[in-house]
Amino acid sequence: VLVHTVDGFQGGERDIIIMSFVRASAQRGVGFVADARRLNVAVTRGRHSVIMLGHCATLLRGDEDCSVRGLVVDAQERSRVKPVAELEAWLTETAPVA
Repeated sequence: VLVHTVDGFQGGERDIIIMSFVRASAQRGVGFVADARRLNVAVTRGRHSVIMLGHCATLLRGDEDCSVRGLVVDAQERSRVKPVAELEAWLTETAPVA
């Protein structure tokens, strides 16, 4: 497992990338992910999958030309947005037994 910032991961690549949008807030907007270049670095580092964790309603607050907003809209249109309960169930099912 490698944990890194978007800037620190530039040039890197892994099989699966999990992105957390914890800095996004209703009051301050979506932060760095409004920058298409930085978001591009983040979402193109996964060879097989990119899993994005965030609050959809907040991420949708970006301007019409906001890249992360477009990603969320696309994911919704393809039924790829999943509720927390579904993620928790999946994690429980796939967790290794100690």
